[in-house]
Amino acid sequence: MGEDVPLITIGDDLGLGGALARIWGRSLTGERGEGGLYRPLTLTTFLIERSVWGLNPAGYHFVNILLNALCTILLYLVAILFLKRPLYAFLTALLFLFHPAHPAAVHWISARGDLLCTAGYLAGIYFSLRYAIEGGRAKIFLAGAFFLAASFSKEMAVTAPAVTVLAVYAGTDETWKGRIRFVFMAAFVPILVFAVLRVAFLGTSAASGDAYYLAFGRFMVVNAVKAGSFLLIPFGHEAAERLMFAEPQVFLGLAGFCALVLGVGLFFALRRNKRIMLLVAALVVSVLPVMGMAMRWHMYLPSALLALVIGELLFAKRARAMNIGIYFILFLLFGIGFIQLRSRIGRSSELARRLIKQGEVVLASSPKAEGFVFLMLPSKVYRSGTYTNGFVPTLQAVSGDGRPMLEVIPSVHYGEYRSCEFDLNSSHLTVGFDSSEDYIAPRVRSYIIGERQLDARETLITQDGVELRAKGISELGRISSAEVNLEQDVFPEKSDFFIYYRGEWLRLDIVEEVSGK
Repeated sequence: MGEDVPLITIGDDLGLGGALARIWGRSLTGERGEGGLYRPLTLTTFLIERSVWGLNPAGYHFVNILLNALCTILLYLVAILFLKRPLYAFLTALLFLFHPAHPAAVHWISARGDLLCTAGYLAGIYFSLRYAIEGGRAKIFLAGAFFLAASFSKEMAVTAPAVTVLAVYAGTDETWKGRIRFVFMAAFVPILVFAVLRVAFLGTSAASGDAYYLAFGRFMVVNAVKAGSFLLIPFGHEAAERLMFAEPQVFLGLAGFCALVLGVGLFFALRRNKRIMLLVAALVVSVLPVMGMAMRWHMYLPSALLALVIGELLFAKRARAMNIGIYFILFLLFGIGFIQLRSRIGRSSELARRLIKQGEVVLASSPKAEGFVFLMLPSKVYRSGTYTNGFVPTLQAVSGDGRPMLEVIPSVHYGEYRSCEFDLNSSHLTVGFDSSEDYIAPRVRSYIIGERQLDARETLITQDGVELRAKGISELGRISSAEVNLEQDVFPEKSDFFIYYRGEWLRLDIVEEVSGK
């Protein structure tokens, strides 16, 4: 919600022309010359829907569901060109529809970019394949238009030229060879146009600042493992990630064994079917842009190529009973993971609604306060994995209260964290975790990804202008403990300070000093 509300309301009070200029001429943070993310088509859809749905989240979720259905249909069309039989293509698309990574992408409004990018990406591949097989200039122009739309939706479309050429190699016979340069240009030119416009409007190239780029060393290994677990472990990928942190030797042993089995299986499969080799290569290429920060919703586009690889493995030739059995086992496992994650997101959503309702009670009970500062200490109420970042913008939007508000030290924590130590006095708040899974997540202007590592005692400035000093950094480069000076000028005068402690908001003029675990 911390990103949903600001993105949805990005054009408020600017008028249509001003809103479009803001969306197409600035990054998501509204700055020039600092890198960042440039996704104007995604923001344009929010601008249109803002006039239709207002702040009712149901409308935005409905559009995400429609886009998810559209991506499934497009994958079905692509799969027909590979597998030739509608039934096998349907089964491939169904596997994509129930991939366990999808609830995060479809449920989260701000993940709209992944859905739009994937829709444009798959449509571009479909028309490129049709052009390579049948010819026809209109098809290649349509492919280019869809790739351009994908580029303006999310930066992951940068892989389109390589993936499209690999897909055309895999999905067509020898008759297409004279058309390959047009297939490549239809995907490459839109990426070039996107890069040029980005430089013109933002003053930076697509690879500058903290935009998507390849990480190196252990960060790339960690993100590669995360991406692999999100994609390939039908359920339990979160458990795999935790095992990687808690018992790295055990994890490496299991990962090595699984990689060996998978490698042997792929080796024999590739010997029989070079198309699978090309599709696997396309899958790997599609994941490369997120090696700096692999998140579950980033796997939406690669999961489409994964489904195509599985479909090719099981149904490329006459499907035997064993292949059908393997498919239904995979489908069952994917379905279990899908339901598991969807249930967890539902529980987290309920906890978030509870937190917001409690915040509304705080506002109503403080009519004389000129401002509010909310200290977001983790609480045992969060048992399902909750990201507290974004409480204030959501509370402001839901309540309609125009008084200034700040949130301090939001955190990310999963389940029962091992320990959260904190100390609060009249001038400073200090919070710290002892688990690498749980960490402080200040709302800074850009993501901390790739090789960019924080130094202990480094000072960050959040989007709200609050100075936060990192006191401890985990081995993964995350802030494990931080300190905030509560006497900064950025805090509104005559504000009431509230701290979320053991399931309720406490006013700090009642509690002078709090510390504990």
